[in-house]
Amino acid sequence: MLRRTRPLIIALALGGSLALPAAAGQTAARPETARDGAAQQTAALPDQLGSIDLKRPAIVSADVVTLGDLFTGLSAEQAGTPIARSPKLGESVPVDAAWLGLLAQHYKVAWQPRSHLDGTVVEHQAIVIGVPEVQDAVTKLLDDESNGEKLEVTVDNPSLSIALPLDSDGRFGLEGLRRDDRSGRFTVTLVYPETGQPTIRMPISGRAVQLVEVPVLLRRVADNEIISSGDVGWETRRADRLGSNLLTDPKDIIGLSPKRSLRAGEPVRAGDLRPPVLVERNSLVTMRLKAANMVLTAQGRALDDGGQGSVVRVVNLKSNTIVQATVAEAGVVDVGGTAQAALN
Repeated sequence: MLRRTRPLIIALALGGSLALPAAAGQTAARPETARDGAAQQTAALPDQLGSIDLKRPAIVSADVVTLGDLFTGLSAEQAGTPIARSPKLGESVPVDAAWLGLLAQHYKVAWQPRSHLDGTVVEHQAIVIGVPEVQDAVTKLLDDESNGEKLEVTVDNPSLSIALPLDSDGRFGLEGLRRDDRSGRFTVTLVYPETGQPTIRMPISGRAVQLVEVPVLLRRVADNEIISSGDVGWETRRADRLGSNLLTDPKDIIGLSPKRSLRAGEPVRAGDLRPPVLVERNSLVTMRLKAANMVLTAQGRALDDGGQGSVVRVVNLKSNTIVQATVAEAGVVDVGGTAQAALN
């Protein structure tokens, strides 16, 4: 994994280490004339071009770049010719067509760029310890100490990166973990290698936040619908972003209706729900009065919406009297004894 790129300043000066030497009796080409020289050489070597190709990208794993790192089709002796120091571990350096042409000319490589786009990038491969690896390691360490508490770990430095040679095992350790339970802030020291004398010690800081499972709606539910068990699922959320009055038991959600339309994936709060509407405003209802040995009924019109147990206003269609009634079931309301006259 390669993280950074530096611009090329002089001829294939990987890390500023190489300037093309002039052959005997020659003067080294200046950068501003390199492209012209490359074009002239292309015409001078028509029979040799084509068997050698440029590597894109040019991957190196050693501290020195060789001709074989840049070109294919070279003899073993020519391929092993060292030409520059490699970029730093995990870094890359772009190399343009003009300077590659000068390099090929100097080392008698039968290759020339066909255009100014015929460049490459020299990449020094490395094992990179980055943010994901560190966050996973801190999470595991905290999990071992948190008695099953689920945590989400975030380090403060989003560009954290440690490049190691490819022949290393890449294993690192963490020492001196400290965490504030109230804020979730933690500090720890990364050490490499994991065992033995450390060559790298890096302080790491960040935050570990508790994760909780909460019931959420699996689909959009309109304000006139009743939430069923199939409408509710579970999602993992950060505890610090949930707010108050969140319902954590599906039993407190199923069978109720939203006061407003609720989106899929949205946690539900107590204030979002109400009993299902069994009596709608302006709908016809049966007004019922229960006595000891009889039940009196009359027809009325609801003046309010109401769920089971809600008190709504109802107007008797015969007498035009308005009374308070309790919603008993869909389309049925009960009136009290003092409202008996309202049934007449």
